[in-house]
Amino acid sequence: MSPNSSNAPHRKSAIPDISRLAPLSTSVTEALALVNSPKTDLRHLALSLGKDPVLSAQLLRIANSPFYGMSGRIATIKEACVVLGSHTIQGMLLAVGAMERFPVSQQRVLDRNRAWRHSLLVAATARLVATTTHQECDTAFSAGLLHDLGSFVLDEIAPERLCQLPPTLDEEETLLNLEWNHGGFDHATLGATLARQWHLPLPICDAIAAHHQPVVDRSQPGLDD
Repeated sequence: MSPNSSNAPHRKSAIPDISRLAPLSTSVTEALALVNSPKTDLRHLALSLGKDPVLSAQLLRIANSPFYGMSGRIATIKEACVVLGSHTIQGMLLAVGAMERFPVSQQRVLDRNRAWRHSLLVAATARLVATTTHQECDTAFSAGLLHDLGSFVLDEIAPERLCQLPPTLDEEETLLNLEWNHGGFDHATLGATLARQWHLPLPICDAIAAHHQPVVDRSQPGLDD
């Protein structure tokens, strides 16, 4: 997807091969499969997640963060599953998996600490908007959290591209156009490609791909409404 639909037919994407990027960790992937299985009840889910102490600790830290309004009140994975529900647990697992895959300690050019803080704020805002407009709030949270996934990919596979971008944009320029002009692809397309590679839900992939598009098709209800 190009940043400018009028130019899309004339642009050929030069998106790099990211198939060799490490996937989400096995523990997160297995937990997501469990959450998405219709055969899994909350008790079984809690027992399975509780077997991984590292993942359990990360989930509890997120569950008690201000984003869920449960600060300090959730002490066990079982409580997290019962109080928050499987859909919220899915979003938390994606948060754990993505932050684990692109840790602050391995940043190159991108300020990953600042980028993740920004992503968490966007996720919280998306969740609030979705709640007030009666949309799927947990999917909105996940989409907001991962909207800039492509920027983290760029920082890992082509940090020099980030160095080529100016610190500020003029009024007639957009970030996606600059990225296309410098490399033949943009971070939104790159992020959506990785999201599909990770087999994330289609609404999340679509939201990542379109998060810089101010105009959406109103005939298609969903996260972009």
